[in-house]
Amino acid sequence: MSDPTPEEVRALESQRTKQLQQTERSVGVMNTSLDNVAHSMIQAKRERNALLPINQLPTELLVHIFSVSIGTRSRRIYDLKAIASVAWRWNRIIKHTPMLWAVLDSTFPIKLVHTALQRAGDLPLTIRACWGLESWSTDSDMETLRMRTPGEDGLAFLTTVFLKVARWKHARLKLGTSLPSLLQYLERPAPLLERFSLKIQQGRGPSVDLFQGHCPSLAEIDISGLVVPWNSRIFQNLRSISIDDVWQHGPTVEEVIRLVGSPPRLKHFYIGGLLPGTQPQDILPVEVLHLESLTLSDVSATSTQHILSRIRAPRLNKLVVEPTLYVEDEYDLSTFFDVALSHFNPTIRSGIERAHTLHISIDWDGPNISICTRHAPGRGIPQIGDIMLDFYLKSVAEDLQLCLGLLLPSPPLCPPISLKITAGLNNIPESDLHWMLESEINNRITELCLQSAHNPHLLAFLCTGRSGGGIVKWPFPRVTMLALPREVSGKEALRLIRQRYAPTAEDFTRTQPANSDDFVYEPVDRLSQLRVEDIKFSEADYDRLVNTIVGKDILVGDSDSDSSD
Repeated sequence: MSDPTPEEVRALESQRTKQLQQTERSVGVMNTSLDNVAHSMIQAKRERNALLPINQLPTELLVHIFSVSIGTRSRRIYDLKAIASVAWRWNRIIKHTPMLWAVLDSTFPIKLVHTALQRAGDLPLTIRACWGLESWSTDSDMETLRMRTPGEDGLAFLTTVFLKVARWKHARLKLGTSLPSLLQYLERPAPLLERFSLKIQQGRGPSVDLFQGHCPSLAEIDISGLVVPWNSRIFQNLRSISIDDVWQHGPTVEEVIRLVGSPPRLKHFYIGGLLPGTQPQDILPVEVLHLESLTLSDVSATSTQHILSRIRAPRLNKLVVEPTLYVEDEYDLSTFFDVALSHFNPTIRSGIERAHTLHISIDWDGPNISICTRHAPGRGIPQIGDIMLDFYLKSVAEDLQLCLGLLLPSPPLCPPISLKITAGLNNIPESDLHWMLESEINNRITELCLQSAHNPHLLAFLCTGRSGGGIVKWPFPRVTMLALPREVSGKEALRLIRQRYAPTAEDFTRTQPANSDDFVYEPVDRLSQLRVEDIKFSEADYDRLVNTIVGKDILVGDSDSDSSD
């Protein structure tokens, strides 16, 4: 067979080219048909989805639902991406709604931070950044604290958002250490800022002229470890001021009183961590008409007295006073009451009257006393209420009488009392114990917590009734919760409870002193339930306890069936 001629080769190539072109045209037609079918299917799905109830909601309402569902959580930006993947309409809403991207968190990857800034447009920004002390476990399983500082991405985030100070609306920043190179950006005006919080846990940089005093919309400020000019204009229109951990760099007494008295709408004021300074004499009192909450914590006792003595707050309903007693402080409890607290009596009394429980903690080692109210408990321990007061004592019994006499309302209005006693071995005078027995609070105490070294005298006092005039008085007869020191064994606790609540038990042990014939032991009938905490009972001891105290419900907060007591 002979080879094809050139003309035959060209004819074959032309025929093949025509066939390929025809095939390509057919494939193109088929692809177009498939694209049309796919587009029709997508359109059909969109029309079907549009009939779903949620997609018949207005766009504005969907945006609100998305915004509420993701809040300001650290995974916010990932939640946005997840929502955008649900439906075409949701994707368009997410991408083209700037307000959903106007919240920036330090946990976001820096690339997504730039994406969020671009999509947020020119809207005001909410900034969240958190570094600082965190708990972690070592190889020995001992939990400790370490300082977490911003890494490379963290510094890139802070630099990016600090350059946008003029767009800040809400900012909450927690830094492990002072970063002077970044804090300088806070000396720029922040015309949109409404809430600002900055906590520096270690180290303090130079004083910062915060926002150059220009933030006319600022309503709340919460700073810790940050030194600012305390006469700055930023404090003039605030509703809430919180200043902490400034110590020797903090405001003077005059500046504190000015901070409280200047803002016409101030409702909440907190200052803590302030060392003693010069104490002025000629400062006029300020009336703060709208102040509802006032807290002075870790402020020197003398400064506390000067500050409180010059504040008049007719609407105050929360008062926390926790002074620190320094060597240079001249502290007298009676004077402190007269000068600093007498004009707050209506607030204190009403706060105690509406409380669920009044907690009184007496430390004979200090000596000091702490009084605070608690709200009604839900789950867990009761929450701290509206009144918290700490006092330093010279004579526990006399000063305690003074405190309770001035603070407690009449017995019908006084809430149940939770009493915590802290003392070393044998350092509670017997006269102090007898005073509590005779006082009004004896019948108001329902919870008793002992945090002291093993003190046989105190335990004997608790399970001994005192007879006088034909009437037997028991210490704290209404106690339904008893927390004993861990040094007390299960057998000792069993003996105490039996002596107190079942004195006819066979193994009843007398602790009545031979020279105190007026002491007797009688059962207390009011008890319906007793909760014993921090004591490890053996199973046998617990069984004997429950079987002996007939008709009583004994709840043990910490029991151990393997105890060898």
